[in-house]
Amino acid sequence: MEPPDQPIPKLINLTSNELSPDQIYILSKGLKFTPTPQKSNYTEIQDDISNFCRKLRLTEEFFDQDNEDESLVRNKSDYTPPRGINLTLDKYCEYITDFPYENIQHQRIKSNLKKTDWNIISDLQNNKNIVIKEADKGSAVFIMGTDYYKNLILNMLQDYTYYESVANYKQQKIIAKLIVLVNLYRKGLTKKECDYITNFKCKTSQIYGLPKIHKSQKITEACKLTKSSCINICAPNDLKMRPIVAGPACETHRLSNFLDILLKPFLKHIKF
Repeated sequence: MEPPDQPIPKLINLTSNELSPDQIYILSKGLKFTPTPQKSNYTEIQDDISNFCRKLRLTEEFFDQDNEDESLVRNKSDYTPPRGINLTLDKYCEYITDFPYENIQHQRIKSNLKKTDWNIISDLQNNKNIVIKEADKGSAVFIMGTDYYKNLILNMLQDYTYYESVANYKQQKIIAKLIVLVNLYRKGLTKKECDYITNFKCKTSQIYGLPKIHKSQKITEACKLTKSSCINICAPNDLKMRPIVAGPACETHRLSNFLDILLKPFLKHIKF
C-alpha cells in the first residue's frame, strides 16, 4: 500500500526575503480569511437604509399591479417613488434615516485579529515588491517577487499558439459590432433585453495567473522534503501559471449572461 501524499505547505515563499513568524501566522490563514471589521461603517449603513426605504416605497406603489413584462434580463431602474403617497411610510423612513446610529454603544465584538496583525496586513498589502497569489489547486499561498511574476505572465502571453496581439484595440468597435448583431436578431428580444445587452458601462478585462504547484519539479520536491507549513526556495524557472481573464464588466459579459439564462433549461436534457 502506497503512503499518502505529502501535504502541501500552506505558504510557498519564492522571494529572497524570509517571512517573519507574524507574517507566516497571517498568511497561513489563507486568502479567503475575512478579518472582523475594526469599526462600523456608518456610510454603508446609511446606504443600506436608503435602499431599504426605496424598496418599501416601490412595494407600496406597485404591489397590486400586474407585471406583464416578459424580459429575462433588464438594466436596473433608478426610479424612486415620490413622498406623500403614504404619510405613515414617510414618517417611518424619516425615523430610520435620521436615527443617530453612530451614538449607539455597540457591544464589543470579539475580533479574530490583534491590532498588530492589522499592521502586518497593511504592510503586506502595500509592499509593491511582492505578489501574493493562491495556488491553482489547493489553498497554498504563493509569495513571489513582482518582476518574477510579471515575467511569468508575459512569457505565457508570448506563446502565439494560444494568444494573439491585437493592435489598436478599441472597446467601442466591439460594442458597435454587438449592437449590429443584436439589431439583426432583435425580433425575438424585448426592448429591455436589447438595452441590457448593449447599454452599459464596460471595463477592460484583466489577466492574472495562479501558480501550478505540480508543474514545477523544484517546488514539488521541496514540498515532499519539508514538514513545515512554510517553505522558502529560490524562484524556479519551470513554474507554470494558470491564466485567469477577469472580465466582470467586459464588452460581451451581458450577452454571455443572457445566453447562460437561455441555455440553462436545456442542460437537464443533455446526457453525459
